[in-house]
Amino acid sequence: MVTETSAAIPFETYQVTFGLPYVIWIPDDKYDVFLGKKHYRIQTQVLLRDQSEILGPDIQLPGLVPLSDHMGLAGITRVSVEFPHEGRQSIDEIIHLAASSVARLVQVCRWISDRYYLRPLTRAEVSHFKILYLDKNGKPINTGTVVGPPGKYGPPPYITPEQVKNLRAALLANTSPNLEYQLLHEAARALYFGDYRWTAYNAIGALDVAVSHSFLQEFALEEGVSKNKWKGVVNDLTKPRIRTVLTPLLFADTPIPEENNLIKLLDARHQAIHKGVDVPRELARDGFEAMKHYLDKINAIGKSRDRTAS
Repeated sequence: MVTETSAAIPFETYQVTFGLPYVIWIPDDKYDVFLGKKHYRIQTQVLLRDQSEILGPDIQLPGLVPLSDHMGLAGITRVSVEFPHEGRQSIDEIIHLAASSVARLVQVCRWISDRYYLRPLTRAEVSHFKILYLDKNGKPINTGTVVGPPGKYGPPPYITPEQVKNLRAALLANTSPNLEYQLLHEAARALYFGDYRWTAYNAIGALDVAVSHSFLQEFALEEGVSKNKWKGVVNDLTKPRIRTVLTPLLFADTPIPEENNLIKLLDARHQAIHKGVDVPRELARDGFEAMKHYLDKINAIGKSRDRTAS
């Protein structure tokens, strides 16, 4: 557990309160977090969900949770983050600092508890923040600024009628997505939640699986790629093989910007595996989009040959 230190939080601080979308199973307490030269003090409080709201008013459950609920689905953790006020800072900057300190708390909790399924915290996951400014006596001098989720607002984002139709058909057919689609899904989730190394692992993994389809080998052989060259692509997807075999096969020698982004993601995955280097957000995002471009082309080839790649 992160222990409290004797170092005092400087006066004239921000206090930012919000709820995580899950429980961190640590005792309700104050935790000191240091990021760079900044000192944050985080007060945590576990709040269990009222199951009667979900299961009906006649359901009464004691304040117990399943022992297997390591992911924290039984409630939320409310946090209040205090950190020094340093000149003029925008609301976005204040929220970013508060969320970053809590993300650090979640990250360290994952390490020391071996609960690696705790997902990283992102700004998009937090519905609302309340910001107070405290004077030198620790008393609020405002009534609290409440900030909602970022971005534009509109009607609920239900799936399209065509997607509903496909959903019903897939449920009746008892079909499941192929492995590369599942890896694509995991890469997208990791990108959303800010786990960019995991984005790189799964995005390249999805492409590794996609190039192994038999219909793509048949297509490659028909297009004049030797069997040995294609075997090399399937066994070890490297930078030279992307440039000299895969890209020309899929895009007919037309230069595409996605190729460089895909190769950068491949290099980043290698660095992450062998040297523990982090993957930058922009690189992960651009590489993920590039991988989807390649995967879409492979799927189109599969559909044209009455095969399904995903």
